[in-house]
Amino acid sequence: MADEGQRMIQVDSSRQLATSDAGSDIFMRIKNGNGKFVVDSFSGNAGNGIHSQGVVTDPKLLTGHDYRIAFTVGHG
Repeated sequence: MADEGQRMIQVDSSRQLATSDAGSDIFMRIKNGNGKFVVDSFSGNAGNGIHSQGVVTDPKLLTGHDYRIAFTVGHG
């Protein structure tokens, strides 16, 4: 009798990967953000910032537009 299941290997305390998965699928084809939008920082950022991946509560309301938030420091 043949076994048609995948062989799995434990890679950390809560994750298993199939031993037949290609390395490129595991490490090189990672989605940006959460698959709905991406949070990124400007390459010339000289300050600090904290961001999370965020949460889309209603995907039907996504417009597909590219929104940006810019912070500036006023001297006065």
